[in-house]
Amino acid sequence: YYSRFNCKIPFLNGGLFDPIGNYDWDHTDILLPNELFSNENKTREGDTGDGILDVFDRYNFTVKEDEPLEKEVAIDPELLGKAYEKFNAIRPDNFEEYKAALKSGKKGAENKFNKKFGVYYTPREIVHYMCQQSLINYLHTELTKEPVSFQKIGEPQTSAFGNEGKKGQLDITAEVTSNPDRVKKVSKEDLETLIKFGEQVGEHEAAVLAKGRETKDYSHKLPESIRQNAERIDRALANITVCDPAIGSGAFPVGMMHEIVKTRNLLSPFIKESIRSIYNFKRECIEKSLYGVDIDQGAVEIAKLRLWLSLVVDEDDIRQIKPLPNLDYKIVCGNSLLGYPYTPRGLEKIENLKEEFLKEVNPTKKNELRNQIDDAIYGLFRNTKKTLGYKVTIDFTINFSEVFRRKDGFDVVIANPPYGVSIKGEYRIAVSKNLGKVPDYEIYYYFLELSKKLLNSEGVKCYIIPNTFLFNIFAATYRKQLLEEWDILLILDCTEFKLFEATTVHNAITLFSKFKQTKDVGYKNTLDAKSFNELSKRPTETISNDKLLLNNTNWALSFRLPSNRLNLVSKIKSYNIRLIEKFPDISQGLIAYDKYKGQSEDIIKTRAFHFNKKTKDNLKPWLNGEDIRPYLVKWNGTEYIDYCDGIANPREPKFFKGRRLLVREITNPKIYAGYTECEQYHDPAIIVVLDNEENEVLLLLGILNSELATFYHFNASPKATKGAFPKILVKDIQDFPLPEWENNKADLENVIKRIHSITKDADYLQNPQKQAKIKALEREIDQMVYQLYGLTKEEIRIVEGSS
Repeated sequence: YYSRFNCKIPFLNGGLFDPIGNYDWDHTDILLPNELFSNENKTREGDTGDGILDVFDRYNFTVKEDEPLEKEVAIDPELLGKAYEKFNAIRPDNFEEYKAALKSGKKGAENKFNKKFGVYYTPREIVHYMCQQSLINYLHTELTKEPVSFQKIGEPQTSAFGNEGKKGQLDITAEVTSNPDRVKKVSKEDLETLIKFGEQVGEHEAAVLAKGRETKDYSHKLPESIRQNAERIDRALANITVCDPAIGSGAFPVGMMHEIVKTRNLLSPFIKESIRSIYNFKRECIEKSLYGVDIDQGAVEIAKLRLWLSLVVDEDDIRQIKPLPNLDYKIVCGNSLLGYPYTPRGLEKIENLKEEFLKEVNPTKKNELRNQIDDAIYGLFRNTKKTLGYKVTIDFTINFSEVFRRKDGFDVVIANPPYGVSIKGEYRIAVSKNLGKVPDYEIYYYFLELSKKLLNSEGVKCYIIPNTFLFNIFAATYRKQLLEEWDILLILDCTEFKLFEATTVHNAITLFSKFKQTKDVGYKNTLDAKSFNELSKRPTETISNDKLLLNNTNWALSFRLPSNRLNLVSKIKSYNIRLIEKFPDISQGLIAYDKYKGQSEDIIKTRAFHFNKKTKDNLKPWLNGEDIRPYLVKWNGTEYIDYCDGIANPREPKFFKGRRLLVREITNPKIYAGYTECEQYHDPAIIVVLDNEENEVLLLLGILNSELATFYHFNASPKATKGAFPKILVKDIQDFPLPEWENNKADLENVIKRIHSITKDADYLQNPQKQAKIKALEREIDQMVYQLYGLTKEEIRIVEGSS
């Protein structure tokens, strides 16, 4: 009831209309012209009226957003998320740039602006998929737990199943497990049927129950295990706890709520309980299950608004409308990565206050409760900048202590965390103190580490993140750590397409569990996948942790290759003499120009150390990448360098003279390794390998130019399949696996010397007959290399079929 208007206003006393920051709207007059809302102005499109309500009138609005695809042509609360994505990018310091982007009229100009400054709203079909996968795996873990009963020591057990839970203070008891067969009734496949397709068959189940039997038109479509265990599943769904530590506009909590509510409603015909409604399911889910944090206050408010709107639409009794819950301590503003290192006393008292606050409608009482809670929680954080060296704004174990007391952490952590930011300075020190060191100090790795702290011992994490963690050379140790600490249920590598149009990064959807049950990694094969919809429907395959570790340089290739090719890569890699063990002197070329080395702009712009003619005696030949061919280094004859003290990043002179291999960095379409003894200089586009003490560099020349080496490179290196210019890295060469070659050494060297004697001829590149001889000799070398690595005829066909 609102006295100023002398009437009841639905939802007024709930959290939706709470003034933010004690804003006194009662005594603040804001004068807005009527024309702002509606007018007769003509728009460019020929419509009448450009006021707020005029624009809104042109659209069909709905507050339902419970499906991945639109059921009707309408605008739903997802629009709030898209608006957040756009408007969050606009700030006072870039407003002129935003106006310029709009004014340009260029297609994509606004998208580029959003990419530079904004956030990215997760598409609905991605949210839908991630929520379903999280729920399926949570339920599978919950329902395959062995039920525990409690039996008083010294007394016979008289109950078949024991007590359902630990209630009150029990006498001294011993835990007794029930029959293991009972707990395996609900398979993961049955749960997938329930979560993914259950709504489609609900009509059949309701009709069968109404008739009391199956009929010609209606039969059971849900698996029997689902129907028999409906109450257990429903209880698990009612008790789930979900957290999004980077909630944005709330897409994931809203998505999880819809999946939970939809499934509980579907189970209703099998549960003898009178009060079961969509509204009650939603309210229970919002009040007990959903939590979120974001560093941006605007995002927090939009997330709460979406949850409120989803509840409003299902209010079933207009005469007894309940106030909306107060979500201030469920969806919280703060920095998720900086926590409080101590556990205070008295958290249960705060939890009771929060429970009371959740449903309080009296403004005065609500403010009293808010002040008590804020003093208790945020009072702890008040002096943290001084005492800890960083400012704490939220701590999950304190702000959401009820979850950790009841379950020791969340059941599901789901998010699209921020990425593309390398944390620096004092902030890096503070975050690393909380969460440890991660590759490149990239922010999304910190959110991965955070999820381990937030989940209970059987919890599930589902993130959408950049796929760079799969092949980043600085993340090799981190990938091993992932295998040690998680049960990796699924990695969906979207390397063949983009999920976010305005970004340059490719993403991966990751589903990890802290409950380690297997030593396998689940994935979907990415070969030729054209879209998320296509990839997500592919069957889930598995690869053992051990096999993945053999290909630890690039997991993405392991998820892309056919199994026979992957097995062959593993076989080649099993020859565990690393190239650097036999040839320790390996380096990139020099870097002549670098502004960070104090060189002037003029020196860099004019390439002051390079010359087109030999005008001084000390000038040295300068090689380009295209000067490197298989078995041959042929200088272009047009460019020199003055290798002097002014060079920005020089290399030791030994790398530019004497017996050595030069390997072209660009490996399109194969590895190019040439041999030279001449003094010649080059940049990092060429990698150099010096001869060893045994003078075996010609043997290495033959192996690196072989079909097998190119096959291995393109199926094992992190940069081998990246874009139009695939590369071989110094690390790839250092780690290249070499076989024992003593028994074949003489034969292999003999063929390579014959090749070298032909390629050094001045007319070789213009002589087709000589080039044909080299092709024949290269085929001989290929056969010898296959023999060195012990390849079978079938394996040779795999290598040559992939060329």
